[in-house]
Amino acid sequence: MSITNQKKRFTFPIILLLAAAIRMIGIAARPIWYDEAFAILFSAKGPAVMAVGTLTSTSAGAADIHPLGYYTLLWLWMQAFGSSLISVRLLSVLAGMATVALVWLLARELFNEKIAIVASIFVTLAPFQVHYSQEIRMYSFLGLWLLLATYVYVRGAKEDGAKWWIIFAVSAALAQYTHNLAAFYLAPLAATP
Repeated sequence: MSITNQKKRFTFPIILLLAAAIRMIGIAARPIWYDEAFAILFSAKGPAVMAVGTLTSTSAGAADIHPLGYYTLLWLWMQAFGSSLISVRLLSVLAGMATVALVWLLARELFNEKIAIVASIFVTLAPFQVHYSQEIRMYSFLGLWLLLATYVYVRGAKEDGAKWWIIFAVSAALAQYTHNLAAFYLAPLAATP
Protein backbone atom coordinates (compact mmCIF):
# COMPACT_ATOMS: atom_id res chain seq x y z
CA MET A 1 0.00 0.00 0.00
CA SER A 2 1.42 3.37 -0.98
CA ILE A 3 2.00 6.18 1.50
CA THR A 4 -0.74 8.24 -0.19
CA ASN A 5 -3.28 5.43 0.29
CA GLN A 6 -2.21 5.02 3.92
CA LYS A 7 -2.74 8.76 4.51
CA LYS A 8 -6.20 8.58 2.94
CA ARG A 9 -7.04 5.56 5.06
CA PHE A 10 -6.24 7.39 8.31
CA THR A 11 -7.51 10.86 7.39
CA PHE A 12 -11.21 10.17 7.94
CA PRO A 13 -10.81 8.57 11.42
CA ILE A 14 -8.62 11.51 12.46
CA ILE A 15 -11.29 13.96 11.29
CA LEU A 16 -13.93 12.04 13.29
CA LEU A 17 -11.73 12.08 16.39
CA LEU A 18 -11.25 15.83 15.95
CA ALA A 19 -15.03 16.27 15.58
CA ALA A 20 -15.60 14.30 18.78
CA ALA A 21 -12.95 16.24 20.70
CA ILE A 22 -14.28 19.62 19.61
CA ARG A 23 -17.85 18.66 20.46
CA MET A 24 -16.83 17.45 23.92
CA ILE A 25 -15.05 20.70 24.88
CA GLY A 26 -17.00 22.33 27.68
CA ILE A 27 -19.94 19.95 27.34
CA ALA A 28 -20.47 19.85 31.12
CA ALA A 29 -19.52 23.49 31.77
CA ARG A 30 -21.99 25.01 29.34
CA PRO A 31 -25.10 26.10 31.28
CA ILE A 32 -28.38 24.42 30.51
CA TRP A 33 -31.04 26.75 29.13
CA TYR A 34 -34.84 26.64 29.14
CA ASP A 35 -35.41 24.65 25.93
CA GLU A 36 -32.86 22.03 26.97
CA ALA A 37 -34.44 21.69 30.41
CA PHE A 38 -37.84 21.38 28.74
CA ALA A 39 -36.55 18.64 26.42
CA ILE A 40 -35.22 16.62 29.37
CA LEU A 41 -38.33 17.06 31.51
CA PHE A 42 -40.76 16.46 28.64
CA SER A 43 -38.91 13.37 27.39
CA ALA A 44 -38.64 11.91 30.89
CA LYS A 45 -42.44 11.64 31.04
CA GLY A 46 -42.46 8.93 28.35
CA PRO A 47 -44.15 8.58 24.96
CA ALA A 48 -47.74 8.26 26.20
CA VAL A 49 -47.67 11.45 28.27
CA MET A 50 -45.74 13.28 25.54
CA ALA A 51 -48.38 12.34 22.96
CA VAL A 52 -51.17 13.60 25.19
CA GLY A 53 -49.26 16.80 25.90
CA THR A 54 -48.64 17.45 22.23
CA LEU A 55 -51.97 16.38 20.76
CA THR A 56 -54.39 17.67 23.40
CA SER A 57 -55.63 21.15 22.66
CA THR A 58 -56.05 23.50 25.61
CA SER A 59 -56.52 27.22 26.01
CA ALA A 60 -52.81 27.50 26.78
CA GLY A 61 -51.83 25.43 23.72
CA ALA A 62 -49.94 22.18 23.49
CA ALA A 63 -46.92 21.30 25.63
CA ASP A 64 -44.74 21.51 22.53
CA ILE A 65 -45.25 22.20 18.85
CA HIS A 66 -42.49 19.90 17.60
CA PRO A 67 -43.10 16.30 16.53
CA LEU A 68 -42.23 13.61 19.05
CA GLY A 69 -39.41 11.88 17.16
CA TYR A 70 -36.52 13.55 18.98
CA TYR A 71 -38.23 13.49 22.35
CA THR A 72 -38.94 9.77 22.01
CA LEU A 73 -35.32 9.11 21.01
CA LEU A 74 -34.15 11.17 24.00
CA TRP A 75 -36.49 9.22 26.29
CA LEU A 76 -35.01 5.92 25.01
CA TRP A 77 -31.50 7.31 25.42
CA MET A 78 -32.19 8.41 28.99
CA GLN A 79 -33.67 4.99 29.78
CA ALA A 80 -30.40 3.39 28.66
CA PHE A 81 -27.78 5.94 29.73
CA GLY A 82 -29.35 8.14 32.40
CA SER A 83 -30.26 11.79 32.49
CA SER A 84 -27.03 13.44 33.57
CA LEU A 85 -26.12 16.57 31.64
CA ILE A 86 -23.18 14.90 29.89
CA SER A 87 -25.24 11.83 29.03
CA VAL A 88 -28.13 13.70 27.43
CA ARG A 89 -25.79 16.04 25.54
CA LEU A 90 -23.79 13.06 24.28
CA LEU A 91 -26.78 12.02 22.15
CA SER A 92 -26.47 15.23 20.13
CA VAL A 93 -22.67 14.85 19.99
CA LEU A 94 -23.13 11.46 18.31
CA ALA A 95 -25.57 12.97 15.80
CA GLY A 96 -23.05 15.71 15.05
CA MET A 97 -20.29 13.16 14.45
CA ALA A 98 -22.58 11.12 12.20
CA THR A 99 -23.28 14.32 10.26
CA VAL A 100 -19.54 14.79 9.68
CA ALA A 101 -19.37 11.21 8.39
CA LEU A 102 -22.31 11.78 6.04
CA VAL A 103 -20.75 14.96 4.68
CA TRP A 104 -17.64 12.91 3.94
CA LEU A 105 -19.68 10.26 2.12
CA LEU A 106 -21.81 12.73 0.18
CA ALA A 107 -18.86 14.88 -0.93
CA ARG A 108 -16.93 11.78 -1.97
CA GLU A 109 -19.94 10.52 -3.90
CA LEU A 110 -20.53 13.83 -5.68
CA PHE A 111 -16.92 14.97 -6.12
CA ASN A 112 -13.78 13.21 -4.89
CA GLU A 113 -11.73 12.24 -1.84
CA LYS A 114 -9.95 15.60 -1.49
CA ILE A 115 -13.19 17.57 -1.50
CA ALA A 116 -14.65 15.07 0.99
CA ILE A 117 -11.75 15.78 3.33
CA VAL A 118 -12.16 19.55 3.05
CA ALA A 119 -15.96 19.41 3.40
CA SER A 120 -15.82 17.18 6.47
CA ILE A 121 -13.20 19.44 8.09
CA PHE A 122 -15.45 22.46 7.47
CA VAL A 123 -18.39 20.68 9.14
CA THR A 124 -16.14 19.51 11.97
CA LEU A 125 -15.14 23.11 12.71
CA ALA A 126 -18.37 24.94 11.79
CA PRO A 127 -19.54 26.91 14.85
CA PHE A 128 -23.26 26.20 14.35
CA GLN A 129 -22.57 22.49 13.87
CA VAL A 130 -20.51 22.38 17.05
CA HIS A 131 -23.11 24.39 18.99
CA TYR A 132 -26.07 22.23 17.98
CA SER A 133 -24.02 19.06 18.50
CA GLN A 134 -23.81 20.04 22.18
CA GLU A 135 -27.41 21.11 22.64
CA ILE A 136 -30.19 18.95 24.07
CA ARG A 137 -32.54 19.75 21.23
CA MET A 138 -33.55 18.18 17.94
CA TYR A 139 -31.49 20.33 15.57
CA SER A 140 -28.45 18.05 15.24
CA PHE A 141 -30.78 15.18 14.37
CA LEU A 142 -32.72 17.29 11.88
CA GLY A 143 -29.46 17.96 10.02
CA LEU A 144 -28.45 14.31 10.27
CA TRP A 145 -31.70 12.91 8.87
CA LEU A 146 -31.85 15.49 6.05
CA LEU A 147 -28.25 14.82 5.09
CA LEU A 148 -28.91 11.08 5.14
CA ALA A 149 -31.95 11.64 2.90
CA THR A 150 -29.77 13.65 0.51
CA TYR A 151 -27.02 11.03 0.43
CA VAL A 152 -29.37 8.11 -0.25
CA TYR A 153 -31.25 10.21 -2.80
CA VAL A 154 -28.01 10.71 -4.73
CA ARG A 155 -27.14 7.02 -4.44
CA GLY A 156 -30.65 5.98 -5.47
CA ALA A 157 -30.57 8.26 -8.50
CA LYS A 158 -27.26 6.73 -9.60
CA GLU A 159 -27.94 3.08 -8.84
CA ASP A 160 -31.73 2.91 -9.04
CA GLY A 161 -31.88 0.31 -6.29
CA ALA A 162 -35.00 -0.12 -4.16
CA LYS A 163 -32.94 -0.19 -0.96
CA TRP A 164 -31.85 3.44 -1.48
CA TRP A 165 -35.45 4.63 -1.90
CA ILE A 166 -36.54 2.74 1.20
CA ILE A 167 -33.75 4.37 3.21
CA PHE A 168 -34.74 7.72 1.67
CA ALA A 169 -38.35 7.25 2.79
CA VAL A 170 -37.27 6.27 6.31
CA SER A 171 -34.78 9.14 6.67
CA ALA A 172 -37.32 11.64 5.29
CA ALA A 173 -39.91 10.37 7.77
CA LEU A 174 -37.41 10.58 10.62
CA ALA A 175 -36.62 14.18 9.63
CA GLN A 176 -40.31 15.08 9.57
CA TYR A 177 -40.88 13.42 12.95
CA THR A 178 -37.92 15.40 14.28
CA HIS A 179 -38.89 18.92 13.18
CA ASN A 180 -41.78 20.53 11.33
CA LEU A 181 -39.51 22.45 8.96
CA ALA A 182 -38.03 19.29 7.41
CA ALA A 183 -40.70 19.40 4.71
CA PHE A 184 -39.26 22.66 3.34
CA TYR A 185 -36.02 20.84 2.59
CA LEU A 186 -37.52 17.54 1.48
CA ALA A 187 -40.12 18.92 -0.98
CA PRO A 188 -37.58 20.45 -3.40
CA LEU A 189 -35.31 17.42 -2.99
CA ALA A 190 -38.12 15.05 -3.92
CA ALA A 191 -39.10 17.28 -6.86
CA THR A 192 -35.56 17.16 -8.31
CA PRO A 193 -35.44 14.93 -11.40
